[in-house]
Formats: sequence, structure tokens, C-alpha cells
Amino acid sequence: MYVPMLKIRQAECLAVKKVIDCFGGEIMPLFEVVTNRFRGKETPLEHINTIMENRTFFLDYLRFDIDEYKNDVISEECLSYRAGILDTSKYISKLLELRDFDNIIPVLSIKEGFVLEENDLTSVILRFKSIKRRVAVRITPIAYLRGNYDFTVLDENDFLMLDIRESEINSQMMSYRELSKSKLAAQKILLNSPRKRSYQNPVYETDDYTQYIDNSVAGEYSTVYRPGLFNGFGDYAGLRDKLPEKRGGAAKGYALALLYMGDSNQFYSIRGTNYEEGVRGYKEIKEKILNKESFFDPKGDCPALKEIRRLTYGSWSSWHSITVMRYISQIYSMVESGKMNQLSI
Repeated sequence: MYVPMLKIRQAECLAVKKVIDCFGGEIMPLFEVVTNRFRGKETPLEHINTIMENRTFFLDYLRFDIDEYKNDVISEECLSYRAGILDTSKYISKLLELRDFDNIIPVLSIKEGFVLEENDLTSVILRFKSIKRRVAVRITPIAYLRGNYDFTVLDENDFLMLDIRESEINSQMMSYRELSKSKLAAQKILLNSPRKRSYQNPVYETDDYTQYIDNSVAGEYSTVYRPGLFNGFGDYAGLRDKLPEKRGGAAKGYALALLYMGDSNQFYSIRGTNYEEGVRGYKEIKEKILNKESFFDPKGDCPALKEIRRLTYGSWSSWHSITVMRYISQIYSMVESGKMNQLSI
């Protein structure tokens, strides 16, 4: 199973619309709510539920520590949302509102600074179970080891998501061991963020496979610690784990395209060479990609390449969408062809 983690904002939502047929079965997205309104209009829940066309998805009302995202210029809308969700009772109330949506699996998130009391956790889970609804718990390794939570209330239809963030897959063996000993019935998903927030566009290669994204979890989740411990994996579909920033994209900067290559489980990097050009640098990138069209899209059916052909040069946001489209569609192709367990680097 693959769980793309997507924040509910313009770039990700555009990508979802373009690859909507990939969702269902073995690919189920997890949407992170990070604002109270989507582009000042609908609630994020209303918007994402509409574009998902009644398909099942996970929903996480994201709680976060500002220091964790200290290099992000966080938008006022995101900060306002955060202020309203910090209180545990308000957080639980938001989760319980999801009982009215049969296609939404609520995600109870537990991490450093945002723990849940055992009684609160069990109470929320049981209230969903009483109406025959599935539940997911998302927890970091430290919170899992320190919390001593009893997750036996989760059954085989529920999910326990171990979120190792930017850690390397082999750095969390203690957590894997304890999880293996627990004999939980719930499906276990290994979440991670392979594209590090600290790596900015200038470090990436101008025309080559990048060494700056280690996508090992996608290739090794099913065998790490012991075969079958994890039923699936999740990541940010080629994006960094960044919060919505203040409006007004940078006028200057190196344009960057990262296209996932499923056959090798690597990202191919095409970076602009002129910092002064900013988004206009994507014209050069588009030309480079289309000059290698048979390499990137040998079957001629890639939705990301279709979008690239349509663009003049696009915006920062539209190329973020292309990254997500490409990644999800490549994973979908691997799942459909039965090659998902053959991923490696």
C-alpha cells in the first residue's frame, strides 16, 4: 500500500485532480489540513472531499511546533489555523466531526510536544469503532517508545503509521523491534520524508539522477527488520515537508524539476542554470525534458509530461504539481504491473 502525504493547498490539489484515477485500492492519500480556508473560500475538508469524488482518504489535522519549520516563512493563514488546533480538546472535537463522512479515515497524530493521554486516544478510537469506522494513528518513533500506548483497540481494518520523518530507514530499529513484538492486528505503514527540507534548489544536479533524495523506504519498507512487518509506506510524493508560506513567490531563484523514475526508484534532477531568471528558467527545463521525451515517457502516457507540454514555462506551484503527478502516476504503474516490491536503488 502507498500513502502519499499531501498538504491541502493549490499545488497538491491540482495534482490530485490530474491523477484522480490512481486513487483507490493500493494507493490511498493522506491529506494534511494546514489552514482554516482553502484559498479563502471553502474549508479544506470541503474542497478535498469534492475533488476526491467520494474516494476514501486519510485526513490529519496537522499540529506542529513552529521551531520544527523555523526556516519556513509561514503564512498568516497557517499560523491562525495552528492557534485554533493547539488545545487538545479542540483537536479531538475536529476529529470527531469526521464521523459524518464515511469515506474519510481520521488520523490521530502523536508526536513530541503533541501527545494524547491514553484515555483520550482510546475514547476517540472507540467512538469511531462504535459506528463501524476505520481509524489511523500516526506516531513518531520517540512518541511510540516513550508513550507505552495500548493499540490493541485497533483491529485489522485500522492503521498504525510510524512516521520516521527525515530519518534513514535503518536508524529506527528499536522502534521496529518493539512494533514487531506488539503483535498488533492493525495494518502498519512506514511514513517518511525523503526530500530533506534543508536542501534548497541550488544543490540539485543540472541534468542527472540526484544524490540528495534517498528513497530507500519505498524499496525496503516490506523487508525492514523482518519481512511483512509493514504493509505499506508513505511520503510527500517528491515534495519537501514545508508549510504554506506568505504569498508572493520569489522573483529570482534556480528553476528545478524533479521527475521520479519508478524503474530505478530515483529522482532525475533538471535544474536551471540562471538564478536571475526565476520561474522563467523553466522554459530551459521544459526544453531539456522534451528533448529526452522518450527517456522520461517511453509509453507516451505520463500525466506529468502531458502537463509539461501544455505549459509555456509555468510557476513554482505548477512544477510542484508536476513532481507530485509524476511520482504518484509512476507508483501507480508499478502497482498495476506488479513491480511494487521490486523497487530498489
